[in-house]
Amino acid sequence: MLRLRVTGNGCASRRWSVLWWGMVAGGFLASSAWLPAQTLDLKRVFDERNLPPVRVLIQEGEYQQVARLSELYIQNGAPSPEWWVLRLEALRALGRKDDVLRVAKEAALAHGNDLKTLMACHDAVLAYGQKDAATGYLQQVNAAAKKQTASQRTALDLVVLGRAALAAGADPQKVVAQFYAPAKKKDRTLLEAYLAGGELALQKSDFAKAADEFRAGLKEHSQNNDLRYGLARAFQSSDRKQSLTLAQQVVESNPSHAGALLLLAEHSIGAEQFAEADKALDAVTSVNEDHPEAWAMRSVLATLVSNREKEAASARKQALEAWAQNPEVDYVIGRCLSRAYRFQEASDHLREAVKMDPGHLEAKLQLCHALFRLGREDEAWKLGEEIRKADAYNVQAYNIGLLEAEMKGFAVRTEPDFVLKMPTRDSAIYGDRALQLLREAKEVLCARYGLVLDHPVLVEFFPSQQDFAIRTFGNLGGQGILGACFGTVVTMNSPGSVAANRSNWESTLWHEFCHVVTLTVTRNRMPRWLSEGISVYEEQRRDPAWGMRMSGTYRKMVLDDKTFTPLSKMSGAFLNPESSDHLMFAYFEAAQAVDWMIATYGETKFQGVLKDLAEGRRINEALDRNMASVQKLDATFAVHLKGKAQQLAPRADWTEPEKDALDVRDASAVGAWLKDRPNNLWGLRQATRRLLAGERWTEALEVARKLITLFPEDPEPTNGYQLAAQAYRGLKQPQEEAAMLREWMGRTADASQASLRLIELETEARQWPGVLLAVKRLLAIDPFLKRPHEAMAAACEAQGDREGAVVALKHLMTLGPDNPVQVNFALARLLQPTDARAARLHVLDALAEAPRFRAGHELLLKLQSPAPVSTPVPTPPPAGAGTPPPAP
Repeated sequence: MLRLRVTGNGCASRRWSVLWWGMVAGGFLASSAWLPAQTLDLKRVFDERNLPPVRVLIQEGEYQQVARLSELYIQNGAPSPEWWVLRLEALRALGRKDDVLRVAKEAALAHGNDLKTLMACHDAVLAYGQKDAATGYLQQVNAAAKKQTASQRTALDLVVLGRAALAAGADPQKVVAQFYAPAKKKDRTLLEAYLAGGELALQKSDFAKAADEFRAGLKEHSQNNDLRYGLARAFQSSDRKQSLTLAQQVVESNPSHAGALLLLAEHSIGAEQFAEADKALDAVTSVNEDHPEAWAMRSVLATLVSNREKEAASARKQALEAWAQNPEVDYVIGRCLSRAYRFQEASDHLREAVKMDPGHLEAKLQLCHALFRLGREDEAWKLGEEIRKADAYNVQAYNIGLLEAEMKGFAVRTEPDFVLKMPTRDSAIYGDRALQLLREAKEVLCARYGLVLDHPVLVEFFPSQQDFAIRTFGNLGGQGILGACFGTVVTMNSPGSVAANRSNWESTLWHEFCHVVTLTVTRNRMPRWLSEGISVYEEQRRDPAWGMRMSGTYRKMVLDDKTFTPLSKMSGAFLNPESSDHLMFAYFEAAQAVDWMIATYGETKFQGVLKDLAEGRRINEALDRNMASVQKLDATFAVHLKGKAQQLAPRADWTEPEKDALDVRDASAVGAWLKDRPNNLWGLRQATRRLLAGERWTEALEVARKLITLFPEDPEPTNGYQLAAQAYRGLKQPQEEAAMLREWMGRTADASQASLRLIELETEARQWPGVLLAVKRLLAIDPFLKRPHEAMAAACEAQGDREGAVVALKHLMTLGPDNPVQVNFALARLLQPTDARAARLHVLDALAEAPRFRAGHELLLKLQSPAPVSTPVPTPPPAGAGTPPPAP
């Protein structure tokens, strides 16, 4: 007996009655040979009535019923070839290999001139590796097409012919122009046209185009699960939240949709939500117990959950049961392991997939990315070229080619422990500082975590977000991400890139090298939250201005149970944040967790957690062995961090008015708010801003001082120090202003305006150590500004540091100084005692720009003298040290 799932509104029951009547009538008609003409017409009528409900059934995942119903209709002489297509689709979903291969033969015999049926046969047998049979069906498609005239071809015929042409190796652009576009012109509502166009775009890694195709299809077929699933795949790498939402919608409509369930499982694996992934895979194998991709992901879970190699191998073997040379199995394993940062194991599986099918371009592309992340760039470039030769339309492969051309112009600096690649201009400006910082990070962090580097770390800086994204993610995107680490490969946005957004590149580089250390010592087996938490913790350990302090925003999120994340669920906070604010809070909270664990249990036990992870233990087990159960850690950490938040600025009033409840431009309203709450931080900030805008400096300073008293550790850009500095500037009290700027600069890593203003004040006061400190802070944010290099040259020369002054002036020359004559003259003067040849070149450059520059001629005459020159460093003038007299 057949059983249908009855919905709440009884629709399935009504559909069942139609289908049952159709079968009865079909049987009756098959035995009514005395009315042949009427029988033919009536059969078509019943096909037209019964096909739509069965199409709905297959959309809802009722594969057993569709397989049985389509078989009955075929046995009773239903004329439409679509019954064969539906039967093949249902049998494939159920994993009934022998039936699929048999029915494909029967379908091709029964409907040898129907293009859609023949292409369905091709797809069905190809899924089981029957390449010869698949080729035979393509030949039948070609033969059937020749029997048609162009005018006879329907829109569906055109789509099928386009798909067949692609399968035979036709040019995709021509297929779109000659088949898909005309099909849409004939019938803009045709479902198959949008599915085919979207699938083609996905194959070419053109995810934006794929999304457009599937969205356009959904406008015509809003409830179609195949279109939703296609759109979910298009968003998989760029918008995880949207991809998840779409996949969940598909599963709600069709709980047996293998593609959507596998996509959800893959997202869950990436978020380290392994129990959820297992549930999704159970749902797949409950329908098709031999589903190859489901078993491939079970192999991934066995590797990631507890490094059970035998179980992983057994799952892989089960995945290959239906087809021993199925490249999709190792491709799926390699893809998922890559996303878990297990690049070496991933590359091994991807090589196996390519070995099984050298034409599997998706596996080759994934292997290319894995090799990049392992630092094997030469091999990756060659593979990218192979893919481009095989498929000129693959967007990712094309982008890799552009990146290769761009990186050929990079400067490469090689040391025993590091290979640094960056644009030539970047290398000249901050390459030395980058290497110096990396050496320091290696010395400090490798010793702290017990790592001995056995091969160089590759570090690359990219001048544009696009290049960084292609190298890092394989796709465009990743806006807001400053750096990434894959173990022993670090990629960074250049501080000159718009994407750097005036952030501190030095703290970012320290952060990423810390990932090198921790990922290596744990063999890439640590959860995301712990890896990020350690890196942020080590930033602040290196420099109190780096890292992340508790702000008012983070205090609020800690105290709110909706945003506070238990330690045991922190990885999910990184991988599925509600917003950028939530993601940044995840970094902050993870660092706080690391700080608390080390303070509570000590360095030795914390290192023990990392050692256990390296040995293959899961994080909860490692924490339990070295510290406490995860339940206890969750509870005690929550008490600790919430208590810390409560104690932050304890005398301050943290309340804020409801959104739009109070107009900040209304001085009286703000004043009334503050009168009732004299220690309210929000009100004090608003009042100070208003007073500063009105140039009421003394009153503004009084309120700013109160802000400092209430919240001395405020890391926000509008903290009391910043506001007080503005007030002191208005009062023309430079020493006091400088003191406030130093306090502000010492509390945040990216206070560029504070550093720039402080350079100006310290230079005027001839406080050279203060100048150098402010310069150092500013160059760590933007090394391409000219002013800090000018100030550094002046400060170094004033303190007798010729070498430092020369370096600063050379950087200035690279940047293109506003006064090249003066900079060349200053370089010549500084180089005169040690490098007369270089000094002559610089003074000649100065004279080329200003031929009547008297001081330049005098210096040139001295440099022409055969006697050795040894002159003391001249005393700089009171203002503008490090610069020559103005040129005439």
